[in-house]
Amino acid sequence: MPADRDKPRLESPYEVERALVDRRLACCVLARLDLAGLDLGGVACRDVDWREVGLAGARAEGATFADCRFLGAVLRGARLPRARLVRCVIEGGDCAEASFAGATLAGVRWIDSSGNNAGFERAALSNVVFQASDLYGARFGQAVLVGVRWGNPRLGNAVLNRAAFDGAVLIDCDLSGADLSGASFRDALLVRTRLDDANLSDAVFDGALVVGGTWARADLDAAVRQALGRARQPDGDHQAVIVRYLEQGGSAHVLVAALLAAGEPWSDAPAVALDAVGAAPPDAAPGAVTSAPPRDVRPPANPVVPAGAHVAPQAHERFRKLELD
Repeated sequence: MPADRDKPRLESPYEVERALVDRRLACCVLARLDLAGLDLGGVACRDVDWREVGLAGARAEGATFADCRFLGAVLRGARLPRARLVRCVIEGGDCAEASFAGATLAGVRWIDSSGNNAGFERAALSNVVFQASDLYGARFGQAVLVGVRWGNPRLGNAVLNRAAFDGAVLIDCDLSGADLSGASFRDALLVRTRLDDANLSDAVFDGALVVGGTWARADLDAAVRQALGRARQPDGDHQAVIVRYLEQGGSAHVLVAALLAAGEPWSDAPAVALDAVGAAPPDAAPGAVTSAPPRDVRPPANPVVPAGAHVAPQAHERFRKLELD
């Protein structure tokens, strides 16, 4: 990776548009440009620095961003459905009301950036770190989150009050110290998720399943404490509880979560499971996007597998063999 001083700079919106003719952008610096509304759909970006760039309302459906840095960038209201962000840094930015629906975020660091009312519905997040960031009202409905951490004792805790995790799957996530007041976890599955020292006042856990995990010293009222008590699964066959959730919910996202929880790299995950989140495998051509749109599968109010839900048999079989206790 070349040093920043060795990277060419694109000095104007015209230069940016010219560089994007082949829908690829690599090893360059964009600084203090107003690119509001830019069409980045299907673009493959690698090792690009977006410094204080205005991308408000930009459209990046199915785009790929690898090893990119968004430093002080404005992505307010940007649309990134089914995009892929791999090993990217978002620092000091404004992503309020941006949409990452059906996107894949892997190894992303989100630092001191606003994500108020941002949408991560049906997204797949793996080893993402949110540090000192405000995500008031963010929506993670039906998303899969594996190894995601919010907050850092040195940098400050994340704000997630009134965030929605309805129908989401959280595996090995750390929400310690986060402000989750008024947050909703309806019908969610939380596996080994830490809620220690979190503010859980007025949080909702109706229909949720909690497998393992802790909430020591959390700020919670009697109603929330009772709801967590009902959601927490007793010691025993946790694997059976999780498999039952998968079968009843019918969400193929959970198959990806299961593979990631077992330490399976993305490249080993069945293609059909990756297809369920509308993301291309990492060895695909840059900017590639699977043809299937993300499926709107809602676990598990009336537990049935929806017609047309794509569930990979081999992924189910591999998951059944996992030891999750």
